[in-house]
Amino acid sequence: MKIVKYISAICLSLLVFSACDSDLDKVYYNESEAIPAVLSGIADTYVLDANKAQTTAIEFKWTKPQAGYAAKIINSLQMDLKGKNFGSAITLYSSTEEGPYSITTKDLNSKIMKLLQSYEMEVTVTPYDFEFRIASSISDAADSFYSNVVSTQITPFVGDIQKYICRGPIAVGEIQMIRSSNANYCSLPMMMVSMKDG
Repeated sequence: MKIVKYISAICLSLLVFSACDSDLDKVYYNESEAIPAVLSGIADTYVLDANKAQTTAIEFKWTKPQAGYAAKIINSLQMDLKGKNFGSAITLYSSTEEGPYSITTKDLNSKIMKLLQSYEMEVTVTPYDFEFRIASSISDAADSFYSNVVSTQITPFVGDIQKYICRGPIAVGEIQMIRSSNANYCSLPMMMVSMKDG
């Protein structure tokens, strides 16, 4: 009988130690220990030029956030109209890296159009105030934590950029046509050539 009790005590001890080791291996996320990314400042104003569609419009830089343990953090660069509290924010970029991220004039203009349309706003060639932030997330089960907010004013262009190959007296090579509600024209080096019907 004593032997049975002795064996039972050993087994119980092993189970207790095993449970303790298992608890030690677990890592718990504590929101209060999270350190958000720091988004660097950008210029106060930008005017997007359709003739420079493939050039960098804005370069965003931010520091790597910390979750309090070695977690895989997904960082999303968000944009929204100023004063909207990111209620309908559009994600410009999402990655586990800390940046930098450069967005082209064409892509930024497209995102702005999409955002303004989501608010059912008329899109015009006028300055709009925008805010940006980094939303960091470790899982769907935990709330995201956010960087500081950076503001700027951006003037978009209106119209779809289309590329054509000209062969003839106007020019030889690749040109761009910007179609807008006011006019159709080709952008050529050092000059603007009107495209009239007929």
